[in-house]
Amino acid sequence: MSTGGRVVPKLVAALEPLRVGLSGAGQMGAHHARVLASGDIVGCRLTAVFDPDAARARALAARVGARVSGSFDELLER
Repeated sequence: MSTGGRVVPKLVAALEPLRVGLSGAGQMGAHHARVLASGDIVGCRLTAVFDPDAARARALAARVGARVSGSFDELLER
């Protein structure tokens, strides 16, 4: 199976995307969030962001279309 020039194994294409939670919304976290939210990593979907600075977590989550987790434990539960 081909997706935008990338070959995707049939097994991966048939499964639900792996839900990814991101801990850290600083400079590197923002980079990781951008890559995860772009859809370029086949089979992964960014679902939630956590950062001890709640305002920073909200801002990043809003930019990439993810939810905000209020704690690291909540992030893991999702």
